[in-house]
Amino acid sequence: DGHELLYDRYAEALRRLGAEEPSAPILRAFEKSLLSELGYAMLLDRDASNGEAIRSSDRYTYDPERGPVRLNGSKGLFEIDGRTLLALSRDDYSDPSTLAQSKALMRWIINHRLDHKPLASRRIFKELLEL
Repeated sequence: DGHELLYDRYAEALRRLGAEEPSAPILRAFEKSLLSELGYAMLLDRDASNGEAIRSSDRYTYDPERGPVRLNGSKGLFEIDGRTLLALSRDDYSDPSTLAQSKALMRWIINHRLDHKPLASRRIFKELLEL
């Protein structure tokens, strides 16, 4: 059942946060799981406009309804590096730039999906980190 899987991932994220592991990778992975379980799995490895593989050297805009679309000199609503999209697809947050861009993308997508209503898990995770 999807709800049990999400609950298990939530419990695992809390356990790992309690073990004082770095919080950002844990939170990004949980956010991806949350979106997926809600039916909004993120396209991260293909260009939504043509199905081509994401190129790490290119820059993309992320359309929350479709996924990444390579920029061709124009400005996008939310811009992100191809290398960040690929790293996010692998849950690889070792690069500080990738980590920062991933956080911004996940917040933007979640806010879009929630119609800018606050997410209770953010408050809970923050309170847990303050303990």
